[in-house]
Amino acid sequence: MRAAHSRSAATTDLNATRIRQCWQPAGGAGIVSGDCYTGNASLRLISGGSLRGVLCPQRQDRTYVLGFWYCTADGFSPAAQAGWQAVLRASGGETVASFSFDFAATQGEWRYGYLRLDLAAYAQSGVLQVVLEAINATAQAVLLDNVRFVPAQSRFAATAYSVKYRLRANQLGAGTMMRRYYYDRYNRSAGTSDDYLNAVSTLTYTFLSRQAHAAFAPG
Repeated sequence: MRAAHSRSAATTDLNATRIRQCWQPAGGAGIVSGDCYTGNASLRLISGGSLRGVLCPQRQDRTYVLGFWYCTADGFSPAAQAGWQAVLRASGGETVASFSFDFAATQGEWRYGYLRLDLAAYAQSGVLQVVLEAINATAQAVLLDNVRFVPAQSRFAATAYSVKYRLRANQLGAGTMMRRYYYDRYNRSAGTSDDYLNAVSTLTYTFLSRQAHAAFAPG
């Protein structure tokens, strides 16, 4: 999926071959294929790795949500310097407020995390710049996917498509909203699942055969 941006939203599920300018990986952090929450790739934060984004939302009278999915391997030990940090800066560069989220031990499972930033509460400080950074000071790697910074109440949506078949694969929206689309070997729609991979709808194809063949072996 390609990263999508607007003046009030920024998102990427890290399946692009590169990350747009909004997000800057450093310290050896890089995209890896295989283990991911959606698509076929995620961002791997090795020890000392980071992902940083600097945003200046046009609408400063709103509450925004930084949402993301992350995964840590067995034996991961949470630390104060392993997680997300969000800093609100005034036009003069001074820090107005800061927020943090520590990565937990997920035993190899993907888990949703978020930070809620109420920019309206700091309106007296003038135009705010939002600095978002994921850091990892532990000895083990952390995987990130579906990183989103969107208004808490919005109709924002981004759709990912299969590069090979041009079929809709995933759809991301505000908050935790995510839809995954499934297809059979003939690229026909087979169903959808929600944020936590619970089936929302399924579609089964059957056939009528004059030769009385089974439904899965039409004549």
